[in-house]
Amino acid sequence: MSFSSDVKREISKITCEKRCCKIAELSALLLTCGRIVLKGRMRLEVVVVTTENNVAHKIIELVKSLYSINVDICVSRNMRLNKANKYSLTFYDSNAVRHLLEETTIISYDEEGLCYISHKDWEKLLVCDDCCNAFLRGVFAGAGSVNNPVKYNHMEFVIYDIDFAETFAEYLNSRDIHCKILERKGFYMVYLKEAECIVDVLRAIGASTALFSYENIRIKKNIKNKVTRIVNCEMANQNKSIEAGMNQKKYIEYIIEKKGWTYLPKPLRSVAEVRLNSADMSLAEIGEALDPPIGKSGVNHRMKKIQQIAEELMLENGDIDEMK
Repeated sequence: MSFSSDVKREISKITCEKRCCKIAELSALLLTCGRIVLKGRMRLEVVVVTTENNVAHKIIELVKSLYSINVDICVSRNMRLNKANKYSLTFYDSNAVRHLLEETTIISYDEEGLCYISHKDWEKLLVCDDCCNAFLRGVFAGAGSVNNPVKYNHMEFVIYDIDFAETFAEYLNSRDIHCKILERKGFYMVYLKEAECIVDVLRAIGASTALFSYENIRIKKNIKNKVTRIVNCEMANQNKSIEAGMNQKKYIEYIIEKKGWTYLPKPLRSVAEVRLNSADMSLAEIGEALDPPIGKSGVNHRMKKIQQIAEELMLENGDIDEMK
């Protein structure tokens, strides 16, 4: 089972106490996975389709607790993709269905009393903080998915109406849940990439277990990445130090070959002796090996003097290639 299915199973068990919150959650579910069917004599039906068994039960539970509406349940197997079950719920008690659609703001009336379908009046339902979270929970249950953070951070909502997609994205951004809209062929994807924003959504919809799991995976992933960066940095510094040591050793050997040890002043000679014995020692380690010990900056200064002397000799002897 996917991480998204685990989240939906968890949030489907959450029960709203207040009627306004139930209507907000039901409105979100209808906006994301429902459609209106106009029958003869202006009779209305609502059909809701989902592949999540827990979401289907949640929709029936909400409708039954709010309205006296008859429902037909049809279960079929999706022969494409993962061949999951598809649950089709048909609510067909016309007067009660019309009342449901009015209360969830899916149908409204203009000044002349004409009825129209609306996908952007839902914000009227958000009368308290619990309503806001219930609506967000409904949108995720109906259209949301979230990746397991082991792979990468990504949450998305697949929405088929541009008005709802735009108003929903604006709403998320107003809550500092940064998202963007990507238009695909036939639908609109509202997506989040920031881990902190994904965590905010999981917290808001009440997915406590999923939130803990997500944060735990994310922390482990961050620690692993940090350790990897530290190891890579140390390896790079070590390789750089060894390369510098080999170059310094080359300069010292060139001076000895051309002029002998006595050509170097005693302070430089003491540093050169330690470097010749070990090309992988750091400047700080060389300084500690001297008698008396000196600091890293002192060793670095003497190494630069040795390099300068070697390069001057190379120029005098015409050994330009040795300087590369």
